[in-house]
Amino acid sequence: MFARSALRAASKPTAAASPLLQRFTYATAATSHPAHFSAQAVEQANPHGMEISKAQRIAEDGFWSAIGNTPLIKMNALSKQTGCTILGKAEFQNPGGSVKDRAAKFLVQDAEEKGLLKPGGTVVEGTAGNTGIGLAHVCRNKGYKMVIYMPNTQSQGKIDLLRLLGAEVYPVPAVPYDNPDNYNHQAQRHAERLDNAIWTNQFDNTANRQAHIETTGPEIWAQTGGKLDAFTCAS
Repeated sequence: MFARSALRAASKPTAAASPLLQRFTYATAATSHPAHFSAQAVEQANPHGMEISKAQRIAEDGFWSAIGNTPLIKMNALSKQTGCTILGKAEFQNPGGSVKDRAAKFLVQDAEEKGLLKPGGTVVEGTAGNTGIGLAHVCRNKGYKMVIYMPNTQSQGKIDLLRLLGAEVYPVPAVPYDNPDNYNHQAQRHAERLDNAIWTNQFDNTANRQAHIETTGPEIWAQTGGKLDAFTCAS
């Protein structure tokens, strides 16, 4: 086993139990933050005794609560070639399709906790990548307006997706960062013109990395039982 199992099953039935309720599966949620999930007994009407994993739970708070707790997948060919157990964190299984969902959640959560963003507010960001998609999903879930500035070199498909998610998208000329008309600077100015609005400033906002300090890292540690020799990532 390359990771500890997060499930235990007890098969001893009670005298009054229905044949369909003679197996109990206990989800012990090895999670990075105690507020995210709690261990609970699940009585599953399942004659085949199929275990219900944490990933199959109902995300009661919608998109927001479905972010994180992605599986580790063993890379069999690479593991065989190297003689090491090589695992990949399946961040594509986040509901928005990328690791950036984590950052999006923490950027918004941090602003809420600091009182910078109140119900009905607006989130503004300059982004050319998946952070915008994650933020659009999070804002739709939380009831915030989303405004995105991006270089006009991005694909029409990405622009269409963001607009489909409810974002207001402004494609602007792609100019260097030191130019006042860089898409990030335009996003900042847009937020400053509004009441109850924030510029999430993903590149300098420490809430971005905090997402991985509080969730990604502890998840990997729990999934491997702390037996980890090396770690690498790309973003």
